[in-house]
Amino acid sequence: MAITRLGGANAITGTIPTSVAPGQGKVLQVVNGNFGTEQNISNTSYQDSAVTLNITPSSSSSKVLIITALNTDGYVNISDNRQFYLRLLNGSNTLMYKQIQIGGEKNPTNDYVYGSIDGSMCYLDSPSSTSELTYKVQAKVSATANNCNVRFNGTSSAGHSTMTLMEISA
Repeated sequence: MAITRLGGANAITGTIPTSVAPGQGKVLQVVNGNFGTEQNISNTSYQDSAVTLNITPSSSSSKVLIITALNTDGYVNISDNRQFYLRLLNGSNTLMYKQIQIGGEKNPTNDYVYGSIDGSMCYLDSPSSTSELTYKVQAKVSATANNCNVRFNGTSSAGHSTMTLMEISA
């Protein structure tokens, strides 16, 4: 597509490249999961969360856009300093990591500090497959002492986590 800006000595002319071929970038299917069961992870090795979802691409050239909105928090003893980790996987392949350190105020009824953990992740995967793919979220903590946990979803009234998978034509 040609572009022309008229006027004065600063006139600009040129061509805007088209980087998307016809048919590319269309959403072919959407799979969404809601996860509301409370789950605590307090291990220093990555553990599966309940947030896991499957999709079967219709073409090996398709891409899969993964979007997570995790309702997560962490808590530790007031005197401790801990790291919380999340990662997104396709099967056994790690796609992305998140590392979080909570901050917050001491709970007035105990000696714990509670803090939110940003569980939002977005990743565009190129799986080159037409087989069923399993995407999942795992979590771990930096130390297990003093009730260090990553808590998914809280109580049933505290919300839930979601994962959305979109197959995109390439």
